[in-house]
Amino acid sequence: MISDGVSGLPEFAAGQNPAPMRPAEMAEQLPPQGGQTDGGCRTQRSFNLAEQHRRFIDRLVASGRHATGSAVVQEALRRYEADVEAAVAHQPTLRELAEHGERDIARGAFTVIRDDAHLDDVLDRASRRAD
Repeated sequence: MISDGVSGLPEFAAGQNPAPMRPAEMAEQLPPQGGQTDGGCRTQRSFNLAEQHRRFIDRLVASGRHATGSAVVQEALRRYEADVEAAVAHQPTLRELAEHGERDIARGAFTVIRDDAHLDDVLDRASRRAD
């Protein structure tokens, strides 16, 4: 693993597959918002794309949805950044819900689902209680 020298995020050498990271791990590696190390200027980089992604970009540009391939990649990164930030923001709530569930299981407050029909019944009852 090497750093790309601009964002401070790791890059991986050809053929090296990074282990999947949880959103919290991703957030730890992200530079602070607005903390661009290149002074906010756009930098030109080169990336290898799978053929399917090249075709996808070409279709989006040809359709007029985006003016250039760079615009496609920028939009994709904006969306991915929002997804990662949302996942990180939800981590405390998800952790709290998981801990609550574990406490319920420990005290025997759970229902064993027998089959699909029973699951539908349980979900219907829960939905009515939520209303």
